[in-house]
Amino acid sequence: SFSVPENPGVVDALLNIVPGNIVAAFAELNMLGIIFTALVFGIALLKMRQSEQQHALGEQLYQVIEGLNEVTLKVMSGVLHFVPIGVFAIVAETVSQQGMETLLSLGDMVMVLYIALGAQLLIYCAVMLLFGVKLRSFFGEARTPMATAFATQSSSGTLPVTINAAQRLGIPKSIYGFSLPLGATLNMDGAAIRIAISAVFAANVIGAPLDL
Repeated sequence: SFSVPENPGVVDALLNIVPGNIVAAFAELNMLGIIFTALVFGIALLKMRQSEQQHALGEQLYQVIEGLNEVTLKVMSGVLHFVPIGVFAIVAETVSQQGMETLLSLGDMVMVLYIALGAQLLIYCAVMLLFGVKLRSFFGEARTPMATAFATQSSSGTLPVTINAAQRLGIPKSIYGFSLPLGATLNMDGAAIRIAISAVFAANVIGAPLDL
């Protein structure tokens, strides 16, 4: 038998955003806790930079954080160069151990997933047209981040490439510097589609089909 855990209430969900231990939030990859900590830290740093007494110290701290951010992006960009090798190795190992049947059995799920993602993309295109975005220019720059995300299956890992595309599109840093890291963590609607389809597929495989 299968038991479904109870969903936490709204109050509990909001309280869980505030980490009880900042170090534990980073160690456990509690993304909501990390984002909350970053927001509080950023607001405090902004107040320091605006203060006459603490302006110099705030600027120094800001430069340190800016440098750490650039170093992190450089490291992530370097790792991305080796992603194709890793993907090839994983697929080769899976096929060699379990045979092509393992991949072929996922064909239906992959087809449904691509149809759903295609529908999602059409909705996004309609929204962008509604706001006057030129699709040719957008996809001309977005194709590299999209291909990288497809290969790596990681929004955070694709972040350096996405930031470069945003810069080439002329998006202000004040916008992409906040929205892209936040969106790579919270606005994972594509991942939500994949998880839902994978859950239905797995339930059917083990003989426990899901109903409404």
